[in-house]
Amino acid sequence: RTPEQLNAGGEWHGFELKLAQYILQATDEAVLGDTEKLLLRVLATVREPILLEDALASKELAACGLEAAHKARLRLADLMLIEQSGELMALHPFLYTYFGDQLRELSQLRDSIAADIGIYAYHKAIGLNRELAEIYSSKQQDTSELARKSNEVLRYAVPAGKLLRSVGNDRLAEELPLQIKGTLRDMVFFYYQEKHDYKKALEYAERWLVISPTDNEIALLSARCYRNFRTQESLARADEILARLENQPHNRYFAARIFREKALVREISGDRQGAKELFNKGIQIKLDFPYIGNYVGLANL
Repeated sequence: RTPEQLNAGGEWHGFELKLAQYILQATDEAVLGDTEKLLLRVLATVREPILLEDALASKELAACGLEAAHKARLRLADLMLIEQSGELMALHPFLYTYFGDQLRELSQLRDSIAADIGIYAYHKAIGLNRELAEIYSSKQQDTSELARKSNEVLRYAVPAGKLLRSVGNDRLAEELPLQIKGTLRDMVFFYYQEKHDYKKALEYAERWLVISPTDNEIALLSARCYRNFRTQESLARADEILARLENQPHNRYFAARIFREKALVREISGDRQGAKELFNKGIQIKLDFPYIGNYVGLANL
C-alpha cells in the first residue's frame, strides 16, 4: 500500500505500531534496562523535546539516579530510539504511538510523570517569564537574550499546559504566561482516546468549537461522546450534531464515518433495522480504500 492509501484509510495508527514493532525487534524489551524503559515512557508522556535534567523532575526517574539516567540516554541514542538536538532529547515521532499505547496500561505511572513534570515546567515558565519582563523593562535591551528567553518560555509553557490539563489541573494551566489554542484540541483526543473520559473530552471539544466552529473532526468526536453517555437526551444530541455534519462540506470517507455514528446511535436506541440500513449506506459509498467501521458494525449486529 502507498502512504496515501494508508492515510486515507485511517490506518496510520496501525502502520506506526507495525513500523515501531519492526524497528524494535532488534532491541527487544528484554534488552532494555528498567531505567531505559522508564526514560522512554517519560519522553512518550511529555511529547516535546526535553533536557535530561527536566526529565528528572519525574520522581520515578529521579529515583534511578542521575548517572543511571545519563547512561540510559546515551544507550537509547546509540540504539537510535531517541533523537537529540544539542542537549534536548525526544522520542522518534513514530515511536510515540507504540509507547503511548503502553502507557494506557500504565495510567498511574503516566499521570505521575505528567503531574511531576507539568508542575516543574509550570514553575520554570513562570520564572523565565519574570526574567523576560525584567529584560523588557531594561533600558538596554539585549535582542539575542530576549529571543533566547522567549524560546525558553515557550519550550516550558507548551508541555506544561498539556501535561497539567491531562491530569485535570486546568487552574495552573490557565495561569501560564501563554496559552496555545491547539492544546484544547489535543486534549479532546487525549481524553477520548487515551483516558476514555468522555465527559472531559466533551468539555474540551465544546471549548474548542467556540474557537473553531468549522472543525468537523472535533464535532464528530463530540457526537461520539454524547453517544457513549447512552441516555435518551444524549443520543438525541448526538443525532442533532450528526445531522448538522451531514450538511457540512466533507469528503466521502468522512461521510462513511457519519453513517457509522448514526447507525451506532440507532443501535443503542434499540432500532436494529435502522442501524443495519445506515451501516449498509456507509458501505455503499465508493472509497479508494474501505472504511472498516461500517463492516464491523454490521457484523456485530
